[in-house]
Amino acid sequence: MKSVTDTIAEAVGTSGLTPLVEHGYAKCALMTDYDQVLELNKALRKIIPEWPEDDWIIGQDGAGNYFVMSQKRSYLGVRFRDHEMNQIREEFDSIDAFILDALRIERENQQQSEQ
Repeated sequence: MKSVTDTIAEAVGTSGLTPLVEHGYAKCALMTDYDQVLELNKALRKIIPEWPEDDWIIGQDGAGNYFVMSQKRSYLGVRFRDHEMNQIREEFDSIDAFILDALRIERENQQQSEQ
């Protein structure tokens, strides 16, 4: 899953939003440090033993929910794990759609902060 982290890091780097991404929504959603992602995945599996081995966390929403992908490609796209509702839902058809949406949110936040 390191390649997913690399894909996210490349998209952030080329977005032109890097300074905002360091502090905004995408800082959580678009995790670019593989070691940090690996540690998060290990930690959650200790805290939540029933966490599916196939689900690999690739980002967070900042409120305790996670964006996950299938390590074995048993499902496509990116799912959203809502901890309060204890639900998993299909969120994005692909990693690219997930990245584009997080960058869109960053752009909107940047435009609002400039007004």
